[in-house]
Parts: sequence; C-alpha cells; structure tokens
Amino acid sequence: LGYLYSGMGDWARAQSAYQMVLDINPNHSNAIYNLGNIYRDQGRLSDALAMYQRAIKADPGQSDAYVNMGAIYQRQGKLEQAKESFQMAIKANGQNARAFFDLGYVEEHAGNFQKAIDLYQKSIELDSTNPEAFYNFGNSYARLGKNSEAIALYLQATQVDYSYVDAWVNLSVLSFMMGDFTNAVKYCDQAILLGYKAPVGY
Repeated sequence: LGYLYSGMGDWARAQSAYQMVLDINPNHSNAIYNLGNIYRDQGRLSDALAMYQRAIKADPGQSDAYVNMGAIYQRQGKLEQAKESFQMAIKANGQNARAFFDLGYVEEHAGNFQKAIDLYQKSIELDSTNPEAFYNFGNSYARLGKNSEAIALYLQATQVDYSYVDAWVNLSVLSFMMGDFTNAVKYCDQAILLGYKAPVGY
C-alpha cells in the first residue's frame, strides 16, 4: 500500500502505511528502505541516509540501500563515501547491475577508465536494458582513444533507446574525428530530429 501511495506522490499516506508496518515489525527492512526513498524524494537527504543505514542494520543484504546511499553521497560530492557504498552494494549482492553501473560512473569520473569499462561491462551483462550503461561504456573507450569500440557501444545505446540523443551526438562527433563525414552528418541529422540543438557552426 505504501508503494502504491508513493507512486501517486502521496507521501503522507505512503509514510503512514510504512509506519504501520514498522509498528508491527520495527525491523522490516523493506519498509525502512522505502521510508528512506520517500525522504530522498522529498529532499530530506540526511533522514534518507539514516533510514538506509537502519535498513542495512536490519538486513545486511539490503543491496539497494547501499546503492541509494551511494547516490546521495555522490550528489553531495562525497565520492569516496559513494564509492565505498557501491562496493558494499556489490558485496551484498553481486547481481546488482545498478551498483556496478554507479561504481563505474565514479571510476570513470576519477579518470580510471579501464576500471570503469570493466564495471560497465559487468553491469550490462546483468542488465542489457540500460542505454546509459552502453553510453558511458562508450565514453570510457573514447577517453582511451578507442573510437571504433566507442562507436559500437553508442550504436548499442541507440538500439536500446532510439531517442538517446547524446549517443547520436557522440556518434556524429567521433565519426567526424575519424573522417567518416557521411555518417557524421547522418548521425547529427538524427540527433537534431530528436531535439538536439546543434551549436552554430557545427
């Protein structure tokens, strides 16, 4: 019931529903976790972190709580704490595709591109429906100068989500850099059709 109310954006009723569960079972980890999600969506990040920590204490295998903690730390610029949270999420559940993806993002933005590549690859093995994983995977290859590999991954991102504008833009840029002007124009035109506003002179 709490989940239903949350989906409707009725935070007060959702919170009451989860609290009713906790009145019966104070260690119900999913109810605690979902309360944390409500606080997160309300912008009450300290309260959300406290709930995620409580959920983990109730159930150390609560991998998604670690992921959401890491996302908050990342938003706050606390990248080492974010990294540790994502690592703990993977330790709690080695099948958590989002944890591998988020840890890959941290490693990519720390300049550890090969580590990011390995993590994105694992994330995709677990969940091949996330276009952003293919896109970021491609970005890491591009940063290593492996443009052909990057192009293949950007194309995969567009196969998962044809409307993924950033993938079309990067396809155009890399194609241009590689001297493939025909595809550069084709990919740019596709990005523009999807709403991309090309800079003057592009």
